Amino acid sequence: MRRMAPDEFVDEWSVDPRDGSVAFGSGYDNWAISVPYMLKTGVKFPDIIEYVSTGRTKEIAQRAKINDVVFDMVVRHLPSPHVAQKYRIPNIWRGDVTSPIGQAMLNTDASGPTSFMVTDITMDPSAGEIATGRLFSGRIAKGMELSLAGSKVKNRVQHVSLFMGPERLMVDEVTAGNIAAVIGLSDAYAGRRWARRRHD
Repeated sequence: MRRMAPDEFVDEWSVDPRDGSVAFGSGYDNWAISVPYMLKTGVKFPDIIEYVSTGRTKEIAQRAKINDVVFDMVVRHLPSPHVAQKYRIPNIWRGDVTSPIGQAMLNTDASGPTSFMVTDITMDPSAGEIATGRLFSGRIAKGMELSLAGSKVKNRVQHVSLFMGPERLMVDEVTAGNIAAVIGLSDAYAGRRWARRRHD
């Protein structure tokens, strides 16, 4: 991490098991452990070894819940979009960060122009194609017309959702800084940005 991180983030991006920025676990068996979780619950590595070696993985999944450990790591260690976008946008967007859209994305401005970066497309048997991505600025609401940045392609938003764990929760609108799931962007594909007005 120290070799890859930009100089200003070397200390901040370093990981250390003692502060809970490292966890050990099994996604397959649905358990995880971190040092803060061990201190809080009393579950220790010998317990994990005992449960796993005797095939009692369902029991350890109840005592060392992967969701609790990962959620704690996210809350403690990942920066909010308001913090992260200030240093990420100049690295992931080729546009002028001093422009109105650039400033809106840098500042996670919900009242600014809509800028939505699609990162994944999935097919839902009942909803159809769902475009998921980060809403860097502005808002997305049902009925809104969005344009594919750099083209004349326009699609109308049919539904917008937020994820609550693995479930999608339909909402009236999603604002900047959130991960949105959008139905209605039939021309969407991962890696392309959508905007309410054309911004290249």
